[in-house]
Amino acid sequence: MGLLQGYALQVTLMVLISSFFTGLLEAAARSQAEGPSIPPHHVGPYRDRVMEMIQSSVSPATRQSLSKAGWKSSEIVDQHSLPIPENISIESINLKHILHWEALKVPGNVTYSVESQGEYESRYMKFYWHKTENCQEISANWCNVTAEVSANVFYKFRVRSELGKQLSDWAELEPPFHRKKTLLNPPKVDLQVSELNLVAYIEDNRPNFQFIIFYWQKGREDNIKCKKTNSYASSTFLEKAQEGKEYCAEVIAHASPINRNSSKSKTVCVQVQELKQTWLFTGLLCVFGVVLAIVPIVLAAWKSAAVIRYFCCPDEDIPDALKEPDVSQKMFKNYYSSEKKSEEI
Repeated sequence: MGLLQGYALQVTLMVLISSFFTGLLEAAARSQAEGPSIPPHHVGPYRDRVMEMIQSSVSPATRQSLSKAGWKSSEIVDQHSLPIPENISIESINLKHILHWEALKVPGNVTYSVESQGEYESRYMKFYWHKTENCQEISANWCNVTAEVSANVFYKFRVRSELGKQLSDWAELEPPFHRKKTLLNPPKVDLQVSELNLVAYIEDNRPNFQFIIFYWQKGREDNIKCKKTNSYASSTFLEKAQEGKEYCAEVIAHASPINRNSSKSKTVCVQVQELKQTWLFTGLLCVFGVVLAIVPIVLAAWKSAAVIRYFCCPDEDIPDALKEPDVSQKMFKNYYSSEKKSEEI
């Protein structure tokens, strides 16, 4: 009985401490005229954190003993009856951070909530945790926390399981995460030639990244050239290529927020074809096309001329009567002949 009274005294002290801290925080928020140290909208979260700290400090043995003694407080007996999530880890690739944990194997629709804490909060606001956006009461056992990590400092993350009114204790990621630990994969690059234009295509889309392209003419590795491009550029013009030459390229991804480079991509090469034969073929093709276009026009013009000539100047035989000269012509011819004979006499 003395042990049970000790447990009850422990809980009573915890409640009194909680009330004291809550009153202190509310008083600090009301004294804005004197320069409050805590903004009013932070009082609620602080009060919730204090209550969670008080409740989590009660050991399972204490809660079980109080339950047997007839205590019905759901905050003490039922709130922490779920197991905590286990095997919490974070996978960070190319500055994309995914928090993982092992799903609970219990009956019912278990959900999870994630909270984060930056370096400033860890030092000066230890009771304040930020609720991670899109990661509250989710059924998946992972959460994209990329938006939470916005500076080169250590971040803390914690997860709890939820089933109805039952809540587990918070399970924290150990050790805290720093985004400089992210894994930077080499980008993929494709090299192409179009009308003697050497163009690099980077098959990658990473925000806040720059890509450094190294390219050279094969056989002249001592003359390697470099060009930078941003992640939003899908293609980058390098230079005018020479006919019959082979060009190669490699790419490095530079993560600007953490000032780190990835390893080099695989080397890709492209052969530039000779264009003289292509020009000859193109010229012959153009001539053939012009001929094909002109021939129908000429045939159509010839046919049109034949039709016009048929209607305007028909080719018909002239009757014999029309072929004889007229009487006046005969008389003039006879007169001219007689005059010639008289002169001869």
